[in-house]
Amino acid sequence: MTVVYLHIGTDKTGTTAIQQALSQSARALREHGILYPRTGRVGHAHYLLSSALGFTSAPKRSTPTIRARIPALQQKLANEIRRSRAATVIISSEMFVNEQDPALARELLAPFDTRIIVYLRRHDKWWESAYRESVKRLPGPPWESSAESFIDFHQRRNSTRADYRHLISRWADQFGTAALIVRPFERQQNQPDIVADFLRAANQPELADSRLIQPPMANIALDNQTMALIDTYQRSRMPQRVRKRLITHAMDNPVGTTHAPTISPARRAQLIEDNRDDYEWIARTFLRRADGKLFLDPMPREDAAWASPGPLDTRIIAEHAMSALTARRITRRNLGRLGRGAYYRLRMARR
Repeated sequence: MTVVYLHIGTDKTGTTAIQQALSQSARALREHGILYPRTGRVGHAHYLLSSALGFTSAPKRSTPTIRARIPALQQKLANEIRRSRAATVIISSEMFVNEQDPALARELLAPFDTRIIVYLRRHDKWWESAYRESVKRLPGPPWESSAESFIDFHQRRNSTRADYRHLISRWADQFGTAALIVRPFERQQNQPDIVADFLRAANQPELADSRLIQPPMANIALDNQTMALIDTYQRSRMPQRVRKRLITHAMDNPVGTTHAPTISPARRAQLIEDNRDDYEWIARTFLRRADGKLFLDPMPREDAAWASPGPLDTRIIAEHAMSALTARRITRRNLGRLGRGAYYRLRMARR
């Protein structure tokens, strides 16, 4: 029977790198008897599959309409697998972590021997990464300008967000504990890289050791000052195209060098402590670790020198904005119209 590895994320655990590597190496994978299907794939990931089953940001319930889609999807996937003659199939979408019934995925994949691969990141690092990503992507955010406000907002809004026991239990209930492959997302546990670690999780140790499938170049992490600058732009009242121009310029031209965590050491330690029991349960149940250790990186230390990233000096913001607005890609006409109001809008955003 064909073995299907369904990679469900989670987000902020190298998922994009894994998907990009698999997609770009699809031909090489086929030569090793592995199919990364085109069915349900948009870009590098199988978002059309997860979306069709209702695994979306605003999850759809298990309605008859959703279930009615499954036979056609199943047939299309089965046909592609049969034509490929692959013994192993990999499907990947981090949207599968959303609050939808995993029974729908089980129904879709019923003809196959299915295993679930899920990567988990220690909560202090996961929230830090999620906050930074949200700053870059979301205009007019509903939380205050701090990582801790971001955490508070999402914990109030959705108590199961980043609840690993809840996530894993839902999938284990449908596919069985033995079918779940849980991997911690930590550099020291994902050697030599996340793609090789994933291939080992998918029972491809020789392919992993060959280094034939390489991860893409990692994105460069933005410094705290540039993050504060982008946050200012996101909260400013300005046309979308202007905001996009400013943020792109900020990402291409960082203004600082500090890469310290934006979450206080005390809050980071508390996030870990709040989930310690779940870490131990996951480590013992799914990784067979008698010591109950899921993550191996050292705990955050109290740091008297740590300070919450504050707002940037208005002069830095204005100078950066004018630098962006005078770039050659801006026409003279747009520069005249945008430049006059940019300084005022940015000043107002800091109040």
